[in-house]
Amino acid sequence: MQLPLRSRPTLQNPDRVHITHSSVEARNMFASWDITTRLTFNKENNANNIRRDLQRAAHLRDPENIRSPSPVTSELTIQLEEWEKIRTNPIRFDSLKHLIPDFILEWMESRKIQEVKDKREREEDTSREAEEEKKKKRRLAEPLVPVVKNPLVPFQASFHDALYEIAHVSPIPLPFFSNDALQFISARAHSLPHKKFKSNDPRKSGYFIDIEALKKMLRIKYADDDQLEGLDYILFVECVNNYMRFETSRDPAGPAGTRAQFIIQHFSFFLNKRHTAKLYAFWKPAELRIRNEQYLEFTGFIQSVYDSEWTKVESQVEFEDTMAKARGGSLWYSYPFQSNTTSDISPPYQGSPIGDMPPLSENTITPDHTSVTNTQVVNQDIAE
Repeated sequence: MQLPLRSRPTLQNPDRVHITHSSVEARNMFASWDITTRLTFNKENNANNIRRDLQRAAHLRDPENIRSPSPVTSELTIQLEEWEKIRTNPIRFDSLKHLIPDFILEWMESRKIQEVKDKREREEDTSREAEEEKKKKRRLAEPLVPVVKNPLVPFQASFHDALYEIAHVSPIPLPFFSNDALQFISARAHSLPHKKFKSNDPRKSGYFIDIEALKKMLRIKYADDDQLEGLDYILFVECVNNYMRFETSRDPAGPAGTRAQFIIQHFSFFLNKRHTAKLYAFWKPAELRIRNEQYLEFTGFIQSVYDSEWTKVESQVEFEDTMAKARGGSLWYSYPFQSNTTSDISPPYQGSPIGDMPPLSENTITPDHTSVTNTQVVNQDIAE
């Protein structure tokens, strides 16, 4: 990078007599001047040199009447680094541009144009390289890491972050926590439909998965008044196990937190009852109602409320059984009870007729071995 040269033969002549820098004192004085003073001197000096050039031209045309002018004087040196500092500093340039010669201004403008061109070329090269790198990454698959499975450890589905995000905004339907549904959500998380939510709470504002659209993708279909949520007993237990782990992982205090403890106590109350699988169609509506009420207004696990609900379940079962016997049959021979579910997740559980059951009594709330085993598995999963 060089400054443009000015064609002044008299200044380029090495044999000419120095006028401006005629003494050591003069050179030292010029060297001590700042850039503003030197530019001011050069501007006045250039104007005088132009007058001398014009007078010299007139003298050549009429040497008898017009005297010869004095020799032109040289300019004070401005180093290239000084010009660069002026050029790259907008404030400095604006304050000195009236002192800068035109040929220097033209050089600065050409330098600016060249820098813009070079920058554009560098960005294009960088963009081209970045695009090539993206293409390479798109062609490559994620490395496969073999998963070591222990046949003695029960399968546990993982929870995608999208579920944790939507849980702040809306209750998640229980069928979303089946093993198949959780695996589907994790595998297709990048393409799940989203919906915009607005709220003053930052956690509840933004784009979250669309619950209704995801229901269709999961083929979860059940009537609005289906209090079984489209679940048979076996699939209900599977969903509950996963849902309890999910809520426990959300609780800041872990399994000992109020959220986790309520969920554990809530489902354990129903799952630990005697003949809980056989009475599923009777107590499931009460379970759903209490769970929905707790979402709107959390009061925690109140034993008396649950005992009262179970008493209603017992009364309903006894009434239904009495009516069935009056018709010459038995409530238990018609088990399992049909619901208006149209779920595609799993067909209704086909249990086998169990014959006449004894009348329900206080012993009904005593857990049987089957239901205790289910809850023990739940608690074991959470502890792990």
